[in-house]
Amino acid sequence: MDALNQLTDRAKQMDPNLLLPMEIFATVLAVGIFGAFWKGIFDKFIHKKVTPKAIAVKEKIEEKTSAVVETSQSVPDLISESLPELPELPPLELKPIASKFKAKFKPRTSYPRMFALIIGINQYQNVKQLTGAVADSEAVENFLKDELSVPAKRIVTLRDSAATRDAIIRAIQSLATNPDIEKNDPIVIYYAGLGASVKKPTGWDDWISLDNKVELLCPYDLGAPPDAVEYDPQLGIPDRTIAALLTKISAEKGDNITVVLDCCHSARINDKLSLDGAEARLYENAPPIDADCDHNIWAKVSDGPASGVSASFVNQKQGSQILLAACHKDELAWEKDGRGLFTKRLLRLLDEIHVGRTDYATLMRKSANLAKHAVPGQSQSAICQGIRIHRKLFSQDDIFDKKSFVSGQTEDGKIVLNAGTAQGLRPSVRIDIYEDNDPSSSTEKIVTLVVSEIAATRALLTLPPGSTETLAVPAHFYGRIPERHPDDMLVVHCNKEQELRALLSPVLEEYHLADFRAAGIEFTAEADSADFEVTMDGAEVSYDMDLKSIYDGTPKPKILRTTQITQPEKVLDVLLGAVHFKFFLNQKNESDLKIDSDKVPLHFHRLLRTWNKKFQSEIKPNGPNLLRDNVVKLKIPDTGKEFSTDGPFGFTIRNNTDLPLHPYLFAFDLSDLSIKPWNLSASEHDALLLPKAKFPVGYGDSGSQPWGFTLDKAVKSDVTFFKLFVTSRHTDFSAARQESPFVSSKRDGQVANMHNTLPDVWGTVIVTAAQEHSLPIQEQIRR
Repeated sequence: MDALNQLTDRAKQMDPNLLLPMEIFATVLAVGIFGAFWKGIFDKFIHKKVTPKAIAVKEKIEEKTSAVVETSQSVPDLISESLPELPELPPLELKPIASKFKAKFKPRTSYPRMFALIIGINQYQNVKQLTGAVADSEAVENFLKDELSVPAKRIVTLRDSAATRDAIIRAIQSLATNPDIEKNDPIVIYYAGLGASVKKPTGWDDWISLDNKVELLCPYDLGAPPDAVEYDPQLGIPDRTIAALLTKISAEKGDNITVVLDCCHSARINDKLSLDGAEARLYENAPPIDADCDHNIWAKVSDGPASGVSASFVNQKQGSQILLAACHKDELAWEKDGRGLFTKRLLRLLDEIHVGRTDYATLMRKSANLAKHAVPGQSQSAICQGIRIHRKLFSQDDIFDKKSFVSGQTEDGKIVLNAGTAQGLRPSVRIDIYEDNDPSSSTEKIVTLVVSEIAATRALLTLPPGSTETLAVPAHFYGRIPERHPDDMLVVHCNKEQELRALLSPVLEEYHLADFRAAGIEFTAEADSADFEVTMDGAEVSYDMDLKSIYDGTPKPKILRTTQITQPEKVLDVLLGAVHFKFFLNQKNESDLKIDSDKVPLHFHRLLRTWNKKFQSEIKPNGPNLLRDNVVKLKIPDTGKEFSTDGPFGFTIRNNTDLPLHPYLFAFDLSDLSIKPWNLSASEHDALLLPKAKFPVGYGDSGSQPWGFTLDKAVKSDVTFFKLFVTSRHTDFSAARQESPFVSSKRDGQVANMHNTLPDVWGTVIVTAAQEHSLPIQEQIRR
């Protein structure tokens, strides 16, 4: 563990004011209530028509791939140049891989239904000027029209003097009211210009901000003329306003929204904003805002679905849309030689990959440190945030990956996998390495490595002892565990086991799975010992799940959905979904050091809408904590309708430790095997759960919606589990999310001195809540 602790010790080197805590993966809450794997597609190796422009791009890419793989800086908080060598894992000599991984051409993808708002501001009326924002906006517009075939009439542009505060707000509002935009049409909002931050105004207590600041986009008319007399300065556009506007668009037009911001919002003391011919896109003297700023906009949606860009643009908490931002909160977004570093790199990446088969997370992993060579001594790392970062670009389609990929990268000659004990990884596990994570591609395995050292959220890989394989690993790669650990197997009983085996064996081969054990499936002849029951009756296949270690006497849930024997791939999808469901629900910390529910307790309560003196609506907890002895039972009156409902509900997560923590809360629905994120801690640099503080889920401006429960009339009871993961450093739990396998996936984010360093610890707590029908309302009245 020493080597991984060394990696963790250097994780916060970019900020001397942060005390780096040990990695913690703590407190898992699973609340049962009555009521695959790593995703992503990345394919830059598909041919398209060879044009002179394409040839030039090809030559440029081949020139870059002709050398030995260079160390990636895409995870700057992992390893530094001065990190001591690991005694167990010396730096690995990575072989040249150009001949194997040369970039190929990809076909063009058309988006005739895309709508875009593009804003670029160089010449401000009253504040500092930029040189590259307009050129960036023009390049984005040209890319949409030339490469994605977006009709010009569907693109609105605001540049320089046209991009006033009023014009920007009206243009965003029009995206929600435009009759030409149909539900779930792709919408892109791009902004290049100055960013700023100001103190949060008094009265915005419900607007959660980790540093007590509000972030702003700077319109053309920001501020006031120097010689102005009795002139109220024009204000920036707060993050709260943008969040409300996006919420309205999402409600009217769907959540297929991509927001791209090439600006920054804050700077550390003594940061220089001009360096080596580069200029930071930051304005430090923005006028302060008052509590009534844009009240007419955000008050209308304060109790509606959360937009996800709450409490800072680069700190999305629960966004269904996607945010691509130029830098982290404590970094600067730079422009140089007439272009923004972020936009220039983003467009280059989009030109290299297959847009129609790539997800957001895969795209942004390639961005690395944008300022490494352009602005010496500066770090600028682009970020991708939102709960659906594994959607295909500009699409509603989530990638349901059956091969369980997880990302990784080379760092200072070491091979790092972005998963650890928090994600269920174990020491010495074999990992197959691939160039991409596209299950439909013909990419073959590069090499098989093993986990040599492991921490809560990271692992080091090396060749197995005695291996003769050539170690040729790309700077960015994907790993897949070829077979499950025995403890992670889903034990299945089927009334017609041999028929089921014969039905699914051909599909296993299509899914690149060697056998049922590789899929995580183990058959048993004893029904009482099974986790999962499969019943084949004529043309129908039905299912039941019995995770005995979880139920603890609560009503056993029933899986209502069925599949047809004529669709064997659907049957296998259900089994793989059950494997995934059990794997993440059963994660436990077996070590002696762990944080229990006393350290991070959770309160579960009903929510009530209230109104303040300004007639602003808020949703707040109403009544006591409903959890009693780790169980809450909810009685839902039988209304006689097809479905009965109860809610809204929310959680309050409390942090009794002295460590800033990142919470990740998921709902495990046993009726359809879905795993839905209720809250994902999306900011790498900013923990949402501060020491000795509390964090709301489902109310306030946490960016997450209240929870409600629906009970089918056909069943008496049901159980939904909520599981909370908490870490002391940001990690990627998006792989835990799972759409129901019974339906289409289209269904409705400087050197720190270490003191008292502790080893990695984590723990789990399971609490159960059950619901069942009470007597019909009419009968209750009679009694």
